[in-house]
Amino acid sequence: MKAIGFLFAVILASAAAYGQTISPDQDSAINAVVLQDVIVTTNRLELRKKQVPQKLEIITAKDLAMSPGLDVGDIVKKMAALDVIQRPGVATYASIRGFRPPAEPGRINPEVSVLLNGRQSGTQNLALFDPGSIERIEVLKGAAGAIYGSSTMGGIINIITKQTRGKVRGSVFGGYGSFQTSEMGYAVGGNILPKLDFDFSGTFFDRNQAFKIGDGNFFRKILGSEQVELFPASGTVKEYDTAYDGRKRNGTKMGYRSNSLRVGYQISDSWRVDISGHSFSGRGIESSGDLRLIDAAQGYANRFYHNGDISITGHIRKHSLSLKAFLTHEENSIFNNYNGSTFSLLTLTPSPTYQTSEGIVKWKGFQLQDAIKVNEQVRILAGLDYSEASSKTRSWNQANADGGFEVTARSPYSPYSFVKTLAPFAQAHIAALKGRFIVNPGIRYDFIRFGILETPLFLNLTPKKADNAFLSPSLALQYNLNSDWAIHTNIGRAFRFAQAFEMAGYIENYFPGNTVRINTGNADLKNEESVTGDIGVKYSDNKSGLSFDAVYFNTRVTNRIRQVSVPERVGQTHTNGMTIDQYLTYDNADEAKIEGLELQGSYDFGSLSNNKYRLRVFASLTHLIKAEDHINGKGLIADAVVRIRNVAPLNMGYGIEYDNLRFFSARLSGRYMSRRYSQDFGHLDPALRGAYMEFPKYMILDLTVNYTIAGQHVLSLRIGNLTDENYYETRGFNLPGRFTGVRYAYRF
Repeated sequence: MKAIGFLFAVILASAAAYGQTISPDQDSAINAVVLQDVIVTTNRLELRKKQVPQKLEIITAKDLAMSPGLDVGDIVKKMAALDVIQRPGVATYASIRGFRPPAEPGRINPEVSVLLNGRQSGTQNLALFDPGSIERIEVLKGAAGAIYGSSTMGGIINIITKQTRGKVRGSVFGGYGSFQTSEMGYAVGGNILPKLDFDFSGTFFDRNQAFKIGDGNFFRKILGSEQVELFPASGTVKEYDTAYDGRKRNGTKMGYRSNSLRVGYQISDSWRVDISGHSFSGRGIESSGDLRLIDAAQGYANRFYHNGDISITGHIRKHSLSLKAFLTHEENSIFNNYNGSTFSLLTLTPSPTYQTSEGIVKWKGFQLQDAIKVNEQVRILAGLDYSEASSKTRSWNQANADGGFEVTARSPYSPYSFVKTLAPFAQAHIAALKGRFIVNPGIRYDFIRFGILETPLFLNLTPKKADNAFLSPSLALQYNLNSDWAIHTNIGRAFRFAQAFEMAGYIENYFPGNTVRINTGNADLKNEESVTGDIGVKYSDNKSGLSFDAVYFNTRVTNRIRQVSVPERVGQTHTNGMTIDQYLTYDNADEAKIEGLELQGSYDFGSLSNNKYRLRVFASLTHLIKAEDHINGKGLIADAVVRIRNVAPLNMGYGIEYDNLRFFSARLSGRYMSRRYSQDFGHLDPALRGAYMEFPKYMILDLTVNYTIAGQHVLSLRIGNLTDENYYETRGFNLPGRFTGVRYAYRF
């Protein structure tokens, strides 16, 4: 640790003593970022960020480039202080403002939507996106039902891809690092003809050696976070998380390929068409299973994700028109190296590899909108969204050795389902009092058809179709006290409908002692509905180098869908003669209450020297004052107030960066997570299996150092998890220890 710090200090000192001029174009671009506000599009109008009353955070292409890794989800969670469920093997699912992150792929109606250029991306897995194609990521915090409809109760994550025009320019890179990790990538774009422009990017990643779990634990020792607390039916149990420090984590090799292409044609001065596509292919991504099972629960996954769209945009007098149509396809296939029919948390039987499940989610739809500029003070947006989403799953069992390891199809965990949505919407952006008072009202009406379809081999299934409608109004206000200070507030309504597996899912898991655990759906679930309000104050002055936004938010959710135990079924005899050890289903809690504080800010000390260099500190913080479900008891279940799982009361991303604006830059950034509440379904002790638990706190740091030669050649040192911490976002699925890598990039 001391050696790394000394090395960083020596490099920084040498950089200050040596200078080299870069091209005027690059210098102009840097100054533009400092002096001009960013144009954002997440609210479906092109506005400067200062004009947006909602809580909006921007993750730039530079933030992505200054991260040691290539997982977009890993970068977003640190920069925007988001809660995630993350496992090794290209799986990062995020949420916003106290809503629980998705725990699995294939959801078509979560609490937070991931968008791609303002339309449905077709996935919640942030690790599937190509970082080389991204211009910025806009994170809108708070209900966005009036803008985008269902699945926006916590907010949206909008990934904006590059649209390069002018001279063709780009970069290529290659790197190598710990765990025999190799990476290559490219990004190029510009005009190849006066009216024809393009962007083409790709990323190739291979980890050819299993990673090692952290062993240094500098911050874990300071924080006193070596134990996890479990809360069984009675008492408290504390367990140390130190047993696996420094262990090689077999089953964590992986490789993937990601590519993006956009082609645009300027039809006339007023009209253009763009066609774009993105592809992710990860074959044979190893799965290590729960750490506590050592190497017994290994397998691998195939993950494929493809999407494409075509958009036509143009201007007729005061009208800015756009039509976009899109298609997406996500496929996740899971393969096991152990025998499912003899599955035991204590003794897993190795077997020939077989496919245990397959999940396919498809989206298609279109967006039509007209942004009308009435005058300099008033803009009106009206449009129509249509989307169709479908989800299909299949599952297989494998017989034991006596049965010759024969593989047969079985009932999947979730039935086939679909959702169709048609939604007219309207918004206005009104700048009154000479631009000092901004009013942003919005309204959207979603007509929804939801269906659970006949599913081969599915048990106890009653197909159904239902129509629903939901009105989502919103109102956002901002008062600019002067050119730097503003007070802003926002209130909005949002919703999500129940998942197919929450309504009709069914799965059985068998355990030693002739016991079975059942997880089943509830056909009587109601849609979740939420109302969120926030109020904040923000300051931004490029000349002084200071900006911040402090916000208080309050959310009330009715008909909150949560997984619950049915104690009266425990101990009963199943139809197959086994004893029911646990019976889980889904129910609507009476309500959920979430409130908290958000703070984002940065200060550039370079402003003290007329921006001759940058020395910027930055932070994003979310503090949950309350995040709890309120439950009215039924049967043997008593009234209760339960903390929402997998969200942290305190979540921070922070860092410091230096750039001499000539040839040297460096960033030291990190993440802090306080204790989080969850359930331990993977515990080896049956008495603790399913018990609520509290994860320990953790803190990590990353370091990236760049050295540029002749304005085109960039040498980088990249260190992830600098202090080699043993930490996790999901217990049993610990993330890698220290990663050290070097990268060379050529810019043209």
